[in-house]
Amino acid sequence: MSQLFTDAILEELEKDSPRLVMAVEVLYAPVPVRAHSGVGTYVIDGQDYVGVGQLGDISAIPQTSKTSPSNVELTMSGLDPTLVAQTLNERSQGRKAKIMLCSIGDDESVTSVSVIFAGRVSTQQYTYGKKMSVSVKLVDRFADWERSGTKRFDYESHLARFPSDHIFKYLSQMASLPIYWGSKKDAPSFNYRSS
Repeated sequence: MSQLFTDAILEELEKDSPRLVMAVEVLYAPVPVRAHSGVGTYVIDGQDYVGVGQLGDISAIPQTSKTSPSNVELTMSGLDPTLVAQTLNERSQGRKAKIMLCSIGDDESVTSVSVIFAGRVSTQQYTYGKKMSVSVKLVDRFADWERSGTKRFDYESHLARFPSDHIFKYLSQMASLPIYWGSKKDAPSFNYRSS
């Protein structure tokens, strides 16, 4: 079983004054939000994460070994107002997101990163006031398993996805044909149609 935190983060947690920051990445279009709970700019996986001082609020992140869906409520505050304005005009549902715990070294660089939640945006709300905040509900990949699918296994649906593949062309006729297993008797012939 894999562990949630890296060895470097576990070592940092054992110190009297651990240097840790929470980092969040939400891949909005056209500009992703990358922020952390510290001050300044940190480079994580080759991307700049801007410090907002106080990131906001992150609900409890469930850790289970089951395949049931889990979600996390993330409230981000202290974001650049122009960035928030851009996210207002873009479709946010389904955008990938992750929450990370990062350890900071003596040279003020990120030494280790543990992804503690990865998923996508389910819903989003904006709160206006003295501080503008964005509340985002993130769901993991197991949430898709509970939704009913929109794809059908028929000729028209398959042709819409794969225009040159006609594997389901005679599916409706095959469902009503008798099958004579182990017999020399042939089944009725297909009614071939031109397409």
